[in-house]
Amino acid sequence: MVVFLYHNVSGEKIVHTVENIHFTELFFLVPLILLNTMLNAWKWSTLLGAMGINIKYSSLLSTQMIGAFLSIFMPSNIGGDAYRAYAVGQQSGDTAHSLASVVADRIAGLLTLAFCGFLSAVIGFELHEGLHLVLPPMIVFAVVLAGVILLMQKTLLLKILVSAGLSRFRKLHSFVEKLMSAFQIYSEKPLLLVKVLLISI
Repeated sequence: MVVFLYHNVSGEKIVHTVENIHFTELFFLVPLILLNTMLNAWKWSTLLGAMGINIKYSSLLSTQMIGAFLSIFMPSNIGGDAYRAYAVGQQSGDTAHSLASVVADRIAGLLTLAFCGFLSAVIGFELHEGLHLVLPPMIVFAVVLAGVILLMQKTLLLKILVSAGLSRFRKLHSFVEKLMSAFQIYSEKPLLLVKVLLISI
C-alpha cells in the first residue's frame, strides 16, 4: 500500500523529507498519540459495555491500534473501522452491536468536533462581529445533532426503512433492527453519552 501511494514520488523528495523531520518534536508527539489511542479504546470499551459486551481493555487497545494503522495507510478511515467492528464481532459473536459501537464512536467524535467548531465560531463572532463565521459551523452542528437524534428514534427510523422496501430483505432487516436497538440503548443512558462526549474532547 505504501509503495502504491508513493510510487510517483521521487526518492530525493522522500530523503529530503526524512532529513527535515524534527525528531525532538516526535519525541513529545508519540506519547500524545499513544494517550489519544488509549482514550479512544476506553471510550470504545464504555460503548461496548453499555450493551453487555465485555472485552479486555488490552484486547480493545490492540484492535484500536491496528485499526488506526489501517486507517492511516488505506485511502479512507473505513478500513480501520471495518476491521474494528469485525474483530470485536468475532470475539463477542454480536456483529450488529459491535458495528453500532464503532458507528457511535465515530458519531461522538464528529459531534464533539462540530460543537467545538461552533463554540470557536461564537468566540470569533464576539471578537470580530462576523455572522459569516458563526453560520456554517452552526449549520454543521445542527445537522449532526439532528442525525444523532434520528438514529435514536428506532420506531420512526424502522418505519422509514420498511416503507423504502427493507422488509423484503429479511436478514438485512433483522441486522438493521439490532443496530437500531443498540442506539436505543444509548439513548436511554444519558450519563453514558455525556461520559463518551467528554472523553472525545
